[in-house]
Amino acid sequence: MRSNRSPQSPGFSDGPLNIWESAAVLTHVLEMHDREHKLHPPPCSALRPKFLWLQSLVIATVYPFVASLFLHTLKPEEDQDPAFVASGKARWRESFAPVLVSALGEQPFLLGERLSAVDLLLAKPLRNANGLGVLEEFPTLAKHFHRVSELPSFATAYAINS
Repeated sequence: MRSNRSPQSPGFSDGPLNIWESAAVLTHVLEMHDREHKLHPPPCSALRPKFLWLQSLVIATVYPFVASLFLHTLKPEEDQDPAFVASGKARWRESFAPVLVSALGEQPFLLGERLSAVDLLLAKPLRNANGLGVLEEFPTLAKHFHRVSELPSFATAYAINS
């Protein structure tokens, strides 16, 4: 497997195939390097459908939405669209956050007692939601974000100096 990174197509090549879609990259990396299934459930296991659903939900829906809203709020205030921000925050509160709260339930991580790759995926949109000031309204999500953000890998990923 050789690297084939560029700003236009992050990912890798595996033989003649160039892979750059986030879900495909993550699934491939997990299947090749997490053979003990510490970060993802094995195929045909009871948790595999939930894992795949959450992976797709975060990558294709939650992350792009929250990132777009968050990036919009980084513009100078006079360049922001207040209606867009208000409707985006409302959509987070009414749609995205409740689905994530339901998926998390009362357990510490999305798939139960152990951290998984979907918890790590969700950290970025939760970080953006926190920056938007809409995370604390959902205590279970805020606790989840706090758990993941305390990991040394989170500090490394976000270049946070302790």
